[in-house]
Amino acid sequence: MRKTTLIGSLVLVLGLTLVAVPVSAQEGRGERREERREEGRMSPKPMMRNASGTPNRMEKKNERSTSSASTLDVGCLKTAIDKRDAALTTNWSTLSTSVTAAITARSTNVKAALDKPAGTERQTALKAARKTFTDATKSARKTFMSNERTVHSTFKTEAKTCGARGNEASDAGTSEDGALVK
Repeated sequence: MRKTTLIGSLVLVLGLTLVAVPVSAQEGRGERREERREEGRMSPKPMMRNASGTPNRMEKKNERSTSSASTLDVGCLKTAIDKRDAALTTNWSTLSTSVTAAITARSTNVKAALDKPAGTERQTALKAARKTFTDATKSARKTFMSNERTVHSTFKTEAKTCGARGNEASDAGTSEDGALVK
């Protein structure tokens, strides 16, 4: 019986101590933060005006986003989207054609290499076939990525000409995951 009450009282005392420590540690936290802010050791609260009375960055950003909405030429932006999408479709078709040609050439070269006698000559021909294929696909991907960047930068310029700002210029007509945004 004594063991039970002794253990119970120890648990009670330890429980109260553990509960009391975090509460007491958090009590002065907000006050200290305000003191540091007043002393200049912490940046001012967001959305406050500067000392000169000019709006801060967030207020300026909100002003820009509301003022540009009225100057958007939707027809112009739709035309820019059509141009961009046509160029992207052509770019993907070109990549597909290049990779298909590289696969066909690899197939032909590997078959020709297998016709050679076993040994060093065959291994050299197989290695050359792999290298030719790798070089062709690398070149096709490099051209594809370069064209992709050009298409998106052209679109962004055209969208800005149409009056699109921010998300309208970069996200108009792209996929949900933003994969085409540059």
